Amino acid sequence: MFPEAGPLAAAVCLAVGVTGFVLQRSTEPPIIPAEMGEQGSVLRYPARRVLIAALAGMGVIVGTIDVVSVAFAKAEGRPAAASLVLSLYALGSFIAGLAFGAARIGLPLPKLFLIGAGMTAASTLPLLFAGGIGGLAVMMFISGVFFTPTMIVAVSIGEVAVPPSKLTEGLTWLTTGLGIGVAAGAAMPGAVVARFGVQAGFTIALAAGALIVGAAFWGYRRLSRVEADGGCEHSRSCFARGRAKLKKAQRPRRSVAGPVNWRVSR
Repeated sequence: MFPEAGPLAAAVCLAVGVTGFVLQRSTEPPIIPAEMGEQGSVLRYPARRVLIAALAGMGVIVGTIDVVSVAFAKAEGRPAAASLVLSLYALGSFIAGLAFGAARIGLPLPKLFLIGAGMTAASTLPLLFAGGIGGLAVMMFISGVFFTPTMIVAVSIGEVAVPPSKLTEGLTWLTTGLGIGVAAGAAMPGAVVARFGVQAGFTIALAAGALIVGAAFWGYRRLSRVEADGGCEHSRSCFARGRAKLKKAQRPRRSVAGPVNWRVSR
């Protein structure tokens, strides 16, 4: 194959995935007019800031793994093996995402988030002791298994932690936090690896795991309160009000003034 085959295949998969996502309308949330929603930014909700911090930490893990895995494979004299390592990380995330989405777990979302944060952080620790490509690949697969369910839970909490009219903004902030983390995670390991060695690069992922756990512990009570309120911080019935207003807005209006005579001017 040619060198451009990898990016080309990724571009094709991206196009197919985005097209399928856009065509999926059954899970699309209803449109709520802005005037029916609450004013102000969603950043004023503490629960939202907790989730952004946690997803930023998860992004740092992804960015760090991408860079340090390549450096690790090169140090082992097998640079092409980096693709195998990263593929197993993605495979673990893929399998766990499908399984977690199909499962029915009775635990509250905040508790699931706390457990997922702890397991995601713990899965970065063995990376410091990887002794070869095979061991690193296995550890990457396990790390990927815990990553996706934690992210799913974080986004699920994010959906109910804001008023319905603020859903788009709320989810945008979550993906922004994740993207900032990925960028930071890709930028930091290079200098660390160059100065302290390849294994030291994984300490950045470990520190990011500590950030995730810290955010989950610090925000656990706040997130639990949001779920107990039925969603939407500072407003116990905001979802009920938003849906009622939406139904009212969509209800056809009847004229009480009789038929209207339309006059067409030429």
